Amino acid sequence: MALACWQLVAQVLVVNPNLPAATTTLSRLWSLAGTGAFWTAVSQTLATAVVGFLLSLPIAIPIGVLTGTSRLARRAFHILIEVLKPIPPIVILPLVVLKAGSTQRMAEILIIFTVVPSLVVIVAAGVHDTDPVALDTARSFGLSTWARVRRIVLPSSLPFVITGLRISITAAVLTAVMAEIVAGAPGLGAQVNVARSAGDPVSTFAYVVALGLLGVVVTYAVSAAEHRLLRWHVSVRRAATDPIHPLTLGLVDRLRQIGATVRQSAYVRAVARGTELILDEADALVRRLSAARIYRRRAPTPGSRLRSRRVTPRDHSSPARAADWALELGVPALLLVAWWFWSAHAHSLYFPPLSRILATLRHVWLFSHFTTDAVPSLENLFAGLLLGSAVGILLGVLMAEIRQLGQMLDPVMIFFRSIPGVAYVPIMILLIGFTTPMRIASIALASLFPVLIATVDGLRGTDAMADQVSRAYRLSSWRRLLFVHLPGASPRIASGIELSIAVAVVVMVASELQGTVHGIGAQTILAQQNFDIPGMWAGIVLLALLGLFLNLLYRALRIRVLAWYYRSRGAAARV
Repeated sequence: MALACWQLVAQVLVVNPNLPAATTTLSRLWSLAGTGAFWTAVSQTLATAVVGFLLSLPIAIPIGVLTGTSRLARRAFHILIEVLKPIPPIVILPLVVLKAGSTQRMAEILIIFTVVPSLVVIVAAGVHDTDPVALDTARSFGLSTWARVRRIVLPSSLPFVITGLRISITAAVLTAVMAEIVAGAPGLGAQVNVARSAGDPVSTFAYVVALGLLGVVVTYAVSAAEHRLLRWHVSVRRAATDPIHPLTLGLVDRLRQIGATVRQSAYVRAVARGTELILDEADALVRRLSAARIYRRRAPTPGSRLRSRRVTPRDHSSPARAADWALELGVPALLLVAWWFWSAHAHSLYFPPLSRILATLRHVWLFSHFTTDAVPSLENLFAGLLLGSAVGILLGVLMAEIRQLGQMLDPVMIFFRSIPGVAYVPIMILLIGFTTPMRIASIALASLFPVLIATVDGLRGTDAMADQVSRAYRLSSWRRLLFVHLPGASPRIASGIELSIAVAVVVMVASELQGTVHGIGAQTILAQQNFDIPGMWAGIVLLALLGLFLNLLYRALRIRVLAWYYRSRGAAARV
C-alpha cells in the first residue's frame, strides 16, 4: 500500500525530477545490492556500531551498578548523568572531527557519548529495583557485598540490563549513520551524501531505503535476542503466548468481539467487578505490609545467641537532605573547577581555557550573532517540532481508533522509525533545496515518528475498565476519545515528545551544516573549519546548554500539565 502511494505521488501528483518512482528506486537498490561496495559500506556501518557499543559497556555497566547499589554514588552521579543525557551527540561533533577526522574512530567516540548516559540510567534503575527482602535475607546469612551483587542484584536486574542493551545497540547504529551522513565517516550513510552530491536522486533514495531496511533488521534481531535471553522471565513467557502472526489477526479480532459480547452480561460484569475489588484490597494489604517495619536477623555464630536488629527507615531530616544536595551539587562543581584550572595551564590547541570559551560565548552568542544565527535556528526548531508533533498525534489517533488503518500502516511506521532523523536531510535537499522550508520539513519529519509511535501505543493501551465504563454511560466516540482515551495516553505522548526534542536538535544542526552560513550549526562548523577553537567550543557549549534547557523546560511543563497524573501515582504509592 505504501509503495503504491509512493508510485502514485511520484508519477501523477508531484512532478519533480528529484522524486523517483518506487519501482525505479527499488530497482536501483537491487542493482546496488549486487555490488561489493554496497556490502562493504553496510559492514563498515555495523562494525562501527558494534565496536562503539562494546566500548561503552565497560564504562556504563559498572557505573550503573555502583549508582544503583550505593546511595552516595547515586547522589554523586545524579546531576552529571541528568546533564549529559539530553545533550545530543552532534554537539561534540566538531571537536571530535577536529581530533579524530572523518574516521570510524570519530563515530565510535560519538556512540560512546550517546550510549553511556542512557545505559547507566537503565542499569541503575534495574539494580535499584532489586527486592529489598532478598537483600536483607542475604545480609542475614552474612554474604559479602560482592556476593550479594553477583548472586542477587545482577540476576534480578538482568531484564533491565538486557533491555538497556537492546536500546543501546539500536542507538549505536543510528549514531553511526548520523556520523557517516553529517561528518563523512565511512559507511552506508556516507554513500547517501555521495549520491546526493553527484546529482543522483535515485541512488540517494535507494540508500535511504537501505538504511531503513538495515534499521528494521537490527531492531528485530536484537528483539529476538532479548526474548531468547529472557525466555525464563514472566513478561517474555506472557508475550510468547500472544498470537502475533499476521494470519491470526482475523481470528484474534473475532475472539475479542466474542469476549466483548460475553462481557455485556450483567452477571459476568458483576463477577468481574467483585474480583477487581478483591484484587485491589489484596494489593493495598501487600503495600501496607511492605511499608511496615522489617526485622532482620544476623546469622548466628557458634556460641553466640541469635540477635535481631531493627531496620530503621531512611533519614529524611533536614541535615540529611542538605548533605545529599551538597553531594549532588558538589561533584559537578568540582568538575567545573577542575576544568577551569586544568584548561588554564594545559596550553593545548584543542582545549582552550574555560574563561576564554565563556568570554567568546558571551561576546558571540549574546550580542553579535544572536539575532542573525541563534534566532533563526530556534525558529526552525520550534516550527518543525510543533508541526511534527501535531501531525504525529493526529496520525496516531487515526491509526489507533481506526483498526483497519492501523493494521495497514503499522509496517510503514516500523520502517520509517528505523531511518535515522538526519537521513531525511539529503532527501529534503533534493526535493526542496537549501531553504528554510527544507530545514523545517526535515525537523518535522524526524520528530514525527517518536510522537506517532507513543500516541499509538498510549491509545492502544487505554485502561479497558475505563473504556467499558464510558461505553456503559453511552458516551459518543468523540467524547470517549477526548475524555478517556487521550487523557489516558497523555503520559506516553509526553514521553514521545521528549524524545522528539532531542531528535529535533540533532536534525536542526545537521540541516545547517550545508548550504548556509547562518545558524548555530553553521557558525560552529565554520569556526571549526577556520581553526577558531574558542568559537567552536562556544558553539558546542551553546548547543549543550540549549539541549539541557529545552529538556528542563519541557519537564517542568509536563509536570504542570500532567499534575493530575503524578498526583494519582503518588496517591496509589501511599496506599
